[in-house]
Amino acid sequence: MRIALLTTDNETRGFGIRSLSAVLRRAGHFPRLVFLPSEARGYCRCGVCAPAPAACDGG
Repeated sequence: MRIALLTTDNETRGFGIRSLSAVLRRAGHFPRLVFLPSEARGYCRCGVCAPAPAACDGG
């Protein structure tokens, strides 16, 4: 089975998506990893300020 795994994380190492890909590959699937850029510079606990985390008080 062909599977596409998408991530918009700013971290290009992508440990989670790569680990999942390895497990799927061992199970006989054909995963394809797609790394998309994110507009957010980082993540915040509040989950509201993704476009402008610098303006957040930490929620």
